[in-house]
Amino acid sequence: MNKLNGQDTLRTRPAPSAPPLREIDAPSEPTSVDPSNLKAPELKGEASPVVLDPPVATGLSKASRSSYQGFFGRVGARLGAWFGTYEARNLACSAVLLGASRVFEPAPGAPLGKPVGVVDPPPYIVALTKRLFDTKSHEIPGVLAELRPAQIAELDAAFGDGWGAASFSVREFIHNNTDGADTREALRILDEKLVQLFRGNDRPVHDLARDPSGIFAPASDGRLPQTIHKILELRRLKRLDLEDLATRHEITANNALELHSSPPRAFARMMEAIEQAEDFVHVAFFIWKGHRGEQLADALIKKAQEGKTVRVIVDEAGGWLGGKPGQLEALIERMRAGGVQVECNRVIDTGRPTGVLGSPDHRKTVVVDGKVAFVGGVNVGDEYVDTWHDLVLECQGDLVHQIHAEWFLSWMALGGYVDPWLSDQGLRDRYFPRSEPVGDTRAKVTQTIPGINPEIVASLVQLLEQARISIDLENPYITEDDIHRALERALARGVKVRIIIPAENNHFFCDLIARPAFRRMLDAGAEIWAYPGMAHGKVLIVDRRHVSVGTANLDRLSLHKISELNVVVDDPEFAEQTVTEVFERDLKKSDRLSPEDITLLQRLLGTAGRPLAPMV
Repeated sequence: MNKLNGQDTLRTRPAPSAPPLREIDAPSEPTSVDPSNLKAPELKGEASPVVLDPPVATGLSKASRSSYQGFFGRVGARLGAWFGTYEARNLACSAVLLGASRVFEPAPGAPLGKPVGVVDPPPYIVALTKRLFDTKSHEIPGVLAELRPAQIAELDAAFGDGWGAASFSVREFIHNNTDGADTREALRILDEKLVQLFRGNDRPVHDLARDPSGIFAPASDGRLPQTIHKILELRRLKRLDLEDLATRHEITANNALELHSSPPRAFARMMEAIEQAEDFVHVAFFIWKGHRGEQLADALIKKAQEGKTVRVIVDEAGGWLGGKPGQLEALIERMRAGGVQVECNRVIDTGRPTGVLGSPDHRKTVVVDGKVAFVGGVNVGDEYVDTWHDLVLECQGDLVHQIHAEWFLSWMALGGYVDPWLSDQGLRDRYFPRSEPVGDTRAKVTQTIPGINPEIVASLVQLLEQARISIDLENPYITEDDIHRALERALARGVKVRIIIPAENNHFFCDLIARPAFRRMLDAGAEIWAYPGMAHGKVLIVDRRHVSVGTANLDRLSLHKISELNVVVDDPEFAEQTVTEVFERDLKKSDRLSPEDITLLQRLLGTAGRPLAPMV
């Protein structure tokens, strides 16, 4: 436990003496962009020139195209810097790119051939391509499941170079030729194959049935080449469906974590990190209001006016809960006027292809320069920061890229602007830079994507079922039946169970319908403690080794109906510190409940209200 500015914070042990072994980045290719749609960035001072991707003619190898792209991109960027206005820079860059495309155009009437170095696919890939196009929708997942990861990659290359019926990718083929559950299953199989492809056959992917959390798998490269590959592909396709939001993150081993148990300190650290941003700040919050909300908005506007890229995701449902009508829209307009890019997750949207009603996004994350990230329960508001008790996890290392990938996919799904002037490698270098060795804590992201991926509840139940010694749980809303049953089974095995709930729950009904289960647990030997005031932190520690902390409550909404993000940690030292320096410190402030504290009337009302549990 460290003391920073007189405050207690929880930090993992320092980096090992030698950097961890890392896998090589997966190769990526630059994309082609229509120059008429290019919007060049503002160049600050002596910033490195931006490489733009001009259209190229058939006949140039990919290697040759890259060198020419770099040359003309640099010329365009330099010319743009000599002009005074933003519009003039755009014109200069576009003019150079159009000129470059003319240079590369084949002579009129010249035959069009395949790019240099590209050969026809082997016969079995041609046959496999034909088989896929002739397969019925519901059979496509089965065909993909039979393929080896390398065959998936060959199919992707074949589609991308124009072999088969069209020039696209396996992912786009799935979207175009499947529906509903078939699409979800096919994309799940595709992402699993990509994980295996990028990890290599000598490093097996964890078994989802046996280890849904992935916490017991061997550590992977935290830069997540398969997830970044998905982001780059979706950017090229200019299409993202709900099914694409499901991710398969792998456990990583190069992380340093700091758990803030003081919301004012956590908020101060976020503000400090934002102030120190050198390139970009990406933010998402559920509720955003009050003086603290104005503070954060001012800090983000200040960075945007300094020329940094600042992007924010807000949630319409959170705006409703925030109080005053029109407050969220006023905040959005103020930030946009200050140069901040803002996208709102609209719960009611008549133009949404998937239906008028959407799911709220309950995640709260901040990512700065791809090097530091924050995730936890704290909303932006005066009571949430200054009055409630809560937890925020500060992360450095490979885990930052997982959190950032979640943010990035959500931003793209909302139609957010993503640097079209950057090549694939440029986007990778800017937003997912290689992590320096910072620590040796094993950790990964788990997610809830409504109707698509209930990974958080699966991982939590798994950890509870594997508990042999102790379970320490702090959460304000514990109403999910699967969690209740897992806790009761642990008690039956003789596991020591301690639970902290708020003494003054802001959702009285949610607390009431949990009371019958709490009485059963108390009768079975559990310890349940009531923390004074509103305790909003969400943390689970199992056997003083495994920790889950993040944004998810243990109710039906968080675990099935809204988007959430948790971090699962496999580290005895971090878990021990979390127990002794966070959980047991909260215990000392709490009052222990007896079975008699849960009255017959509470049990009757709670049982009567159980049918409404999925709604709260």
